[in-house]
Amino acid sequence: MVSLSPRKRIAVAVLSLLCVALSLYHVALVAQFLGGRLAFPFDLDWMEGGQLCQAQRLVLGLPVYGELTNNYAPFAYAPLHFIVLAALGHWVPLDYLPARCLSLACSVATITVICWQIKRSTPQPLRWLAVCSGVGMAAAAYFPSGAWFEIARTDSLALLLPIAAAAVVVHGPLSRRQTWAVALLCTLAIYAKQTGVCYVAFIAVFIWLTDRRRAGLFALLLVVTGGVPLVWAQWTTDGWFWQWMTLMARHPVNGLQVGKGLWLVAKFAPLVVILPVAAWVLWRRHGLSRPSVVWLGMVVAALPGCLLPFAKQGGYLNNLLALLLLVPMVTWLLVADWLRTVQGSVSVPVPTDFGAVQQPATAGKPVGHIAATHPQWLIGALLLANVQLLWAWPQASKIAKYQVSAADSVAAERLHAAIAALPGEVLIPDYPFLAWRNRQHGVASAVQPSWHSMAWQDVLLAGMDGSRAKSLASTRADWLIVSQRRGEPNPPTFAGYTLQGRLLPPTGQVVIHPLGAAIQAWLWRRTASDGAVTIPK
Repeated sequence: MVSLSPRKRIAVAVLSLLCVALSLYHVALVAQFLGGRLAFPFDLDWMEGGQLCQAQRLVLGLPVYGELTNNYAPFAYAPLHFIVLAALGHWVPLDYLPARCLSLACSVATITVICWQIKRSTPQPLRWLAVCSGVGMAAAAYFPSGAWFEIARTDSLALLLPIAAAAVVVHGPLSRRQTWAVALLCTLAIYAKQTGVCYVAFIAVFIWLTDRRRAGLFALLLVVTGGVPLVWAQWTTDGWFWQWMTLMARHPVNGLQVGKGLWLVAKFAPLVVILPVAAWVLWRRHGLSRPSVVWLGMVVAALPGCLLPFAKQGGYLNNLLALLLLVPMVTWLLVADWLRTVQGSVSVPVPTDFGAVQQPATAGKPVGHIAATHPQWLIGALLLANVQLLWAWPQASKIAKYQVSAADSVAAERLHAAIAALPGEVLIPDYPFLAWRNRQHGVASAVQPSWHSMAWQDVLLAGMDGSRAKSLASTRADWLIVSQRRGEPNPPTFAGYTLQGRLLPPTGQVVIHPLGAAIQAWLWRRTASDGAVTIPK
């Protein structure tokens, strides 16, 4: 950058330092929150304990998918995540910390793949600053996604797999070994979360359009690696596996939630609204690179993959994570494409038909000379990076609910001690893993792992025949521990059980609820031999 004027050199230096500082701030803020959350001995999300219970069933040799019975309903989610958790359970005790470390490792791997792609596609003067900005924007997505990087659910694993597959596809015709790798990653993506089929469909179409030589092999491998486990699962569950995998397709979709999801993504990354126009302009100028096409396609695939589950019950922010991570990345890729098409600076191949890559008719100076030939574009790209990072600045009032303090951990440990002191079988409908963590029930236990109130809610929303009340009664638990949210005037009532009061004194029973609210644990004891238990709506 020796040819830059002193004023422009200062502008580049200041903007570069600001970009680094903003990125480090976002990363440091996430690290601060992770410090209290990773080892927190309680559910950070309602499904964390449920996933651990599903894994515990595998460890104990209990079936996971099968006919709906009174005493068990599984989560209607694909099995890969809790299979990995169960495998992990053979090495370390199943608990919140190792499960969250697994999810965090998957999130870090996903961000690494994204930043690697940014690095490969960005002109040299901006390469490492673009990576720094990519890390900062990924960290900034932590809170808009519901603080989800470390949550012990399938989302982090389910996002890593299709992104890794796209990263293999992105840089040219596939070798035989790469075709095998992409097919395996795509199969695992589907078995990690049902919405993985959206990304796999795009990858399959892209391979068919750009690499017919490998398209047939890819399709064959996808059918075999995906079909054989499906046939085996159907056979071993008497056909119930497919019913559970498609259960949530029967949940009602709230159309207003689709608009809300788009608004939340645009609120985090406003440039998403101009990405289609920018891509079209670059395509018309023969400047849209193959990586940009692939990752734009992944964003398009993420629209149904993210918005459909978001539009179902709850509108949980974790469903938007793929869009929140991919949109800033694609923005950078399009900026890089634009810099390469600036007159006199194009030196890399660009695709004209998204498949066959050919050299432009006129190739000028190397991209590395963009600072000397067009410093205004260099400064503009740095400004864009800083604007994105500043726009994503988190509001303290909105992220405080994700903070876990030392007092919260102490309160959770007191709750565990109180549960462990109860004689007999314990059932906690909202947080079943707490009983298993403290009592270590065996296979013969009446209260089998993974009786979860939310699993039953999924069953009822899908219109399946079942009764949570009968299911709860059939467990014949000696004790029920029921959560009452703040603001509810009275604890719920259960026929056949007698209210014993709060499990802990008012000053010691508050723990953090996934949504940031406090909960109170009410203790009920079975008093009737065959009491019919009712669960309030």
